[in-house]
Amino acid sequence: MYNNEEILVAIHLASRPSATSVREVVFIFPQKWVSIYSYQKLDQRAREIAAYIQLFCKPGDRALLLYPSGLEFIEAFFGCLYAKVVAVPAYPPRQNQNMSRLQKILKDAQATVILTTIEALATADLQQVLLVWQGLGYYSRARNLHKAAQQIIQDYGGIFPDQLSDVLALPGIGRTTAGGILSAAFNQPVPILDGNVKRILARLVALPVPPAKATKQLWQLSETLLDPEHPGTFNQALMDLGATICTPKNPDCFHCPWQSHCQAYNLGIASKLPMREASTPLPHKIIGVAVIWNNQGQILIDRRPAQGLLGGLWEFPGGKIEPDETVADCIKREIREELGIEIEVGDRVITVDHAYSHFRVTLIVHHCRHLSGVPQALECDEIRWVTLEEIDQFPFPKANTQIIGALRQETERM
Repeated sequence: MYNNEEILVAIHLASRPSATSVREVVFIFPQKWVSIYSYQKLDQRAREIAAYIQLFCKPGDRALLLYPSGLEFIEAFFGCLYAKVVAVPAYPPRQNQNMSRLQKILKDAQATVILTTIEALATADLQQVLLVWQGLGYYSRARNLHKAAQQIIQDYGGIFPDQLSDVLALPGIGRTTAGGILSAAFNQPVPILDGNVKRILARLVALPVPPAKATKQLWQLSETLLDPEHPGTFNQALMDLGATICTPKNPDCFHCPWQSHCQAYNLGIASKLPMREASTPLPHKIIGVAVIWNNQGQILIDRRPAQGLLGGLWEFPGGKIEPDETVADCIKREIREELGIEIEVGDRVITVDHAYSHFRVTLIVHHCRHLSGVPQALECDEIRWVTLEEIDQFPFPKANTQIIGALRQETERM
């Protein structure tokens, strides 16, 4: 078993964020380095350390675990932005000799040490936060993390609150996230009800309706089952049970510890539950997008309003193609309405298909040339002329990063 001094930090690194990206968890010890390279290999070592930290480390200890299925600690929650930022707590002086090796690992992984404390996150510019988050989706989470850190500094002196009502008052933290934090970091008996837990409980009681229609009942059941002595470990175990055994398809009932108590299993309907509500096809929007060049070889980009979808991110301007409208006519009209300038529409750059949670889009992207007028931020918060070399300084939605990649490929071929 490891003691508090041995467990320095667990760093969660990620390559390019995508459904297939390989994530790496590096556990750093004074004399021992263990690297685990995929979710499948996390089980034994990561769970061993997670269980120890949850059971024996106090909230103020400098032990930190970032685990893909949950947020174990406050410093994990505010010390990293999910998978893309590396959290590194302050080392005791005698551990400084490890930093050179740590920095080499971080460099090799092309990771960035940034926003390692609540204060650092609170004082960071939102554009910096969004740039760190770029490509991960659900950008409201990044904005809420930023706001929550600022609120903690302002209202709680930089100390994460330990009362449920106070935690729920933080931007972006709902009941399940609050339960996960309070049970893991403060050992408080607060339940959770994420997607995995809903599925487990729906099968456990053979729920006859979709979980969305029985939320109150499921919360009560989660609270009833919660182990009051080790709530953090229990909640983590529930999430892991849903992620590895009680899966959406082909649940491994043979290895389930609750098999004998599961009504769905006993009725032979485990794979048919939970019941689903009827789904409707996702709306599909076709968007004309302009890559506008000036005579100095710069590209015009604009920053979306802070609120709403992709708030605060930069993008190439454009808009929805209306019925019976050509792509070129759409782009000219949108640029005139959004920026107050006239352009000439040229060759197509790329067509990008992208799905969001509630709709999908097809971006038809064309090179354009600025003809006349001074660009104005009529329907956005800010506009800038930038070079292709400077564009990485600005946070873009994932679909737009494909456009940037296409532009770079064109440049390399020239």
